[in-house]
Amino acid sequence: MSLVFKDKGRVLDVGCNTGELLDFAGTFGCVTSGLEYSDDSREVIRGKGHTPYQAFDEISDQFEIITAFDLIEHLYDIPTFLNNCHDKLVKGGKLIVLTGDIQSVSARASGAHWWYVQYPEHIVFPSRLFFESLSNFKLENWVPTYAAAAYNYPFYKTLLSHFKRMVTLKKYNGLPSRFPDHALIILTKVGD
Repeated sequence: MSLVFKDKGRVLDVGCNTGELLDFAGTFGCVTSGLEYSDDSREVIRGKGHTPYQAFDEISDQFEIITAFDLIEHLYDIPTFLNNCHDKLVKGGKLIVLTGDIQSVSARASGAHWWYVQYPEHIVFPSRLFFESLSNFKLENWVPTYAAAAYNYPFYKTLLSHFKRMVTLKKYNGLPSRFPDHALIILTKVGD
C-alpha cells in the first residue's frame, strides 16, 4: 500500500471502521476521508482528523484512490457500489478492493465449508472474471494474499485449533490454508 499512497492524493476508504488504513495513508501526506455506517466509528475518525461520511450521496469530492477492504463480500448490490465508486473517482483513479478469493486453493478444497463463507455476513465473492468483465473499470492487478494471520503460526497449532473447534462445537468451516485465500484487486477507472 505504500506504493499506492506515495503520490499523496485524496483517499476515500469505504467501510473504514475506525480509520486505521486512513491513518496509514495520512503518514504519506494523503488527504483522507472515510465512509462508515457506524456513528461511533465516524466520531473516532473525525477525532483523528479524517473527514467522515455515512453515505456516498453526501460526498461531493472526487478521489484519486478509493479503498474497500473486506467490504464487497457483504454487499447485496455490487454494481451500484462500483458505480458509486466510479462516480467518486477522478479520471484514471484507482479502486482497490480486498476480498476473499473464491478461486483460491482453500476455497475450492473446502467448498461450502470454506472458512470465509459466513452467511448472512459474507454472501458474495466476485471472481477475477467478474472484475475483468467490468466496462467502467480496467483490472490492473490481482494479487493473491492472506486475510488471516493463521499462516504465520506453526501449521500444527492451527490444525489443532480447528480440530478442537470441530470436536467441541461440532462445527466444520474448512481447514486453514497455507496458501493465499484473498485477493488484493486494483482497478482503474475508465471513461468520463
